[in-house]
Amino acid sequence: MHRIGIGTIWCGRVWPPGNTSYVAPTQNEVNAYLSRACLLLPPNSAQNIMLDTAEGYGQSEDKVGQWLKENAAISSNILIATKFGENYDAETAETAVDLSPQAALACLEKSTEKLGRVDIFYSHITSQVSSQTARDVLQDSELKQLLLKLRKDEKVKMIGTSLSHKDVILEALEKGWLSDFDVVQLPAFICVEDSGVVEQCVAQGIMVVVNSPIRKMKALKVNVPDTPQQMYHEVLKIKGISCCLTGTRTHLDETIGYLQS
Repeated sequence: MHRIGIGTIWCGRVWPPGNTSYVAPTQNEVNAYLSRACLLLPPNSAQNIMLDTAEGYGQSEDKVGQWLKENAAISSNILIATKFGENYDAETAETAVDLSPQAALACLEKSTEKLGRVDIFYSHITSQVSSQTARDVLQDSELKQLLLKLRKDEKVKMIGTSLSHKDVILEALEKGWLSDFDVVQLPAFICVEDSGVVEQCVAQGIMVVVNSPIRKMKALKVNVPDTPQQMYHEVLKIKGISCCLTGTRTHLDETIGYLQS
């Protein structure tokens, strides 16, 4: 079974973007949601869950962290992933980008305090930044040395990047910019359009996590089947994908069923 990734952006900020009906979840809703995700899995299989959050997800780390603290017995087996580089302003609904080494270190300190620990630490290179900025970040030697040190000092277990630029991921794989990383997170549409991207990552010893298996593929008109279940299966049939994230707030049971089948 693939590791099941629980995306938690909706826990802390308006999601999807521009959703005028969005209502911020209470801590009780988040608690019930995450507990349900664990309950839906077979006994003793919490290790098959990855919780995915980010500094740029508003109050997500706070709410997810509170659940983790209240469920220590379960959370010790869950893989906790977060990202640095994006800051969200709840009042303006705008984000600011800072992918510097200084920002990374400050983020990790805050995230570790909120979440208890960080297993995977990504640079958060969203579509908001240009392809050139993405290239610059991946080639930033000072940032890479910091990430390597954090892993060596066991501040985190794995380091990687969450990257939304297909042209940059292809170039990065070709030029070895990802050689020190353990994991890369990619939008599902990139993997569906070119499964060779996943093959190249795996060949270089890099674990692949995919996000947005429905929302972005629909928006970008990627040629995939019509139903959510078929969309998930289209992604998961790609050899080499380690984890598929779901960002659903209201269809958790069905989605975990897709990922388990």
